Amino acid sequence: MRKVIIGILMSFCLFGMYQSLWANHSMHPLKQIAFVKKMIGRKQEPYHTAYVQLIRYADSIQQVTHHARNDFAVPGYYVKPEEHRANSLALQQDAFAAYCSALAYRLSGKKRYGEKACYFMNAWATINKKYSEPDGPLVMSYSGSAFLMAAELMDDTSVWDADEKQLFKDWVTSVYRKATNEIRERKNNWADWGRLGSLLVASFLDDKEEIERNIKLIKGDLGDKIASDGHMPEEVRRGKNGLWYTYFSLAPMTASFWVRICSYGNKRESRLKRHWTICFAIKNLHLNGSGMKDRMLGRMPLGRTICWRLWRVYMGSLHMGNMLKIAALIFIRYTILHGFSRH
Repeated sequence: MRKVIIGILMSFCLFGMYQSLWANHSMHPLKQIAFVKKMIGRKQEPYHTAYVQLIRYADSIQQVTHHARNDFAVPGYYVKPEEHRANSLALQQDAFAAYCSALAYRLSGKKRYGEKACYFMNAWATINKKYSEPDGPLVMSYSGSAFLMAAELMDDTSVWDADEKQLFKDWVTSVYRKATNEIRERKNNWADWGRLGSLLVASFLDDKEEIERNIKLIKGDLGDKIASDGHMPEEVRRGKNGLWYTYFSLAPMTASFWVRICSYGNKRESRLKRHWTICFAIKNLHLNGSGMKDRMLGRMPLGRTICWRLWRVYMGSLHMGNMLKIAALIFIRYTILHGFSRH
């Protein structure tokens, strides 16, 4: 059963190995954004309510100033938990603010939101020169991923000045990608966050070789990460925190598959749609491979488990709180109802 599960997950990677179209809208494809805007215009739920909530967040951010630091130093969580949380918050707050503002701009068209997104990205690109201490590269990778999502949303707009955009790309190359690539070959969840961050960077910079490199890494140890009974050996060894770390590993893995799906050109869309439909059609497939209730994720079909439960954890890991509703608006509602066909 593990081979079936791993085969389904790996196939997302296999589809794109020789794809010649590498769009940098890997998290929110433009056609997806256009569809959501149409639903908002019609005041169709849950899009409209989630959009109103998004705008409230974006408005509350308008007067917020950045927290960029020259050295993003994050000590180990189990050594200095309070200092870890406090230092991490600087990047988490600003990256979230940039992503929220960028999304509000793309959905509303109001320039002030786009300008605020650029403000946060420009601040970190100008001020931050490095990360340090044991958890620095990990927190930079998973919290900073929201900056890359914001960047792709603003990339093809006139709001972001060309020189400032280049400065951000330089920061991504010299600081953020350095962090992601530093941890992407580890054995546990660190590698998964590193690979997701590195994929987002490669998509944003249109770096084909790095996309292929990350796909190979994901394929290379997926069989080792998921044991025959469905548990993740490197994560459950944490004892009472094993379930949390299992989610913390599966979440970026799932997001990485989504990034690859959204990187395909039109020639691959029909194949992807058919394949994803197969995932939903396997009604009785569960992560533990038995008819008994799965102790980790219950009796949810694999497709729904991947799309809903793990994406939910991914958004939570970015400390987005109630922004989960907006994630559901953009990701879950669209992809599940429309089978990954980008209308």
